[in-house]
Amino acid sequence: MLLGGLPFGAAAGENGFDLVPFMPEEEARIRKNCDKDVRLTDVPAAAYMSSFAVREDGWFAIDFMGKQVDVFNEDGEFQYGITFSQNPIRVDWDGDNVLIARIRGAFVATVNSQGKVEKIMDIRYGNGDPYWRILEKYEKEVNGTTYRFNHSIERLERRRVLTQIDQFVRIEPDGTETVLVDVSSKMAPFMKHLWIICPILFVLGAIIAIFRAIDEWRTGQEKTNT
Repeated sequence: MLLGGLPFGAAAGENGFDLVPFMPEEEARIRKNCDKDVRLTDVPAAAYMSSFAVREDGWFAIDFMGKQVDVFNEDGEFQYGITFSQNPIRVDWDGDNVLIARIRGAFVATVNSQGKVEKIMDIRYGNGDPYWRILEKYEKEVNGTTYRFNHSIERLERRRVLTQIDQFVRIEPDGTETVLVDVSSKMAPFMKHLWIICPILFVLGAIIAIFRAIDEWRTGQEKTNT
């Protein structure tokens, strides 16, 4: 990923997962933590995007790096945000409620527009992998309209990498493309160039390590000769 990222596209798999209730005791334990963890906010996120979900009416939710999920109407106008103290997460819809999928905890919770956790569910054993692949798609079609992530940095967009996604676009059936959300202006300048800074630092670190190894070998040789 440091050397350019991984290609992304529509993930394989069928939408055949099952969400099932927890036992009452386990649900109570998880709900207690969720109620403390979930907060509503009226401040839009300022981070790169990692997953999204689109409702049938065109409303959509975007997960910003596992720290905040923002909800927008069909015109891309911010409605409210849901913040979390832990990550990573993925996002989906459960009717009008946002469905938050906790990959680390392997459970999902539905959160309403007031920030209240309404349901907590488990993923039936054996359905986890296809479930995550579905939620992690970077391009989805809803009612004939395509929604997808883009990069404002042309080089990243050409290479279609997973990192530093800062645009969410809608593509109409006739090919008309509209940028609904763009957070590129919120990113610090150095963040926009991490895709090239990280490989350079990696290479410099490797060079330094090689020279140190050579120097240690020479020192060892000199001691041996002495």
